[in-house]
Amino acid sequence: MAHTEFDAKKNVLTVVSGDKNSNGKRGSTKIDEYLSEAELKGNQAEELFRQFLDKFSIRHLRFSQNINDKSAAMQEAKRPDFLITVPHVGALLIDVKCRKKKGFDGFPQEYFQIDRKDMERLFALQHEMLLPVWVAFLDESQLFKIGDKKETKCKFFIASLTELYRFHTNLGLTQNECADILSVRIPDELLSTFDGELNIKFGTGKASNKTIKKFADGYRAILSKASVRKNFTAIK
Repeated sequence: MAHTEFDAKKNVLTVVSGDKNSNGKRGSTKIDEYLSEAELKGNQAEELFRQFLDKFSIRHLRFSQNINDKSAAMQEAKRPDFLITVPHVGALLIDVKCRKKKGFDGFPQEYFQIDRKDMERLFALQHEMLLPVWVAFLDESQLFKIGDKKETKCKFFIASLTELYRFHTNLGLTQNECADILSVRIPDELLSTFDGELNIKFGTGKASNKTIKKFADGYRAILSKASVRKNFTAIK
């Protein structure tokens, strides 16, 4: 049967045809530099996540990213990367993100972040599929090349999409301010560590009032700075 094979280390996609040639081998075509740098990092993070799932015998399905592999009625929803089953919990959809942490001006802490539009599309997926969606974050600095012999320990941090969405919408920002935020930062209180065991935090209200105020003030500072640059450009 025709299929594709992707070599993440070489960034080469091989398309293998279903018809055998005269030598009894399948025909194939190679596509070099198949993924962009950002896409390659995401693919490597997904592969690491898959290895974690296999290592700890967590049953899962990994989804392809073919454009026609979802319902036409779900075009606004983002496709997840995995479906996993957690004992005594049920099935979860997982979207894996490889991210560089970002902070707020004046504060040393840095946080994982997700594109706001990406979060909204994942929320649409959760609504359409009637399954909880969780996001698994990997720090970009911990990413190692797939296929290297040297084993590098890394860990994922996972969070409920519902918790992320609720936190973002409960910051006390106006509707216009929320719409202007492109990158949503994730407080550590909403994250669960996955470095061998899947220790998931359930429940609401984990972010403290101090954290909520800090994030709201940080976003307002970012939006204010962006507004000043916009007005300055318009004057010029």
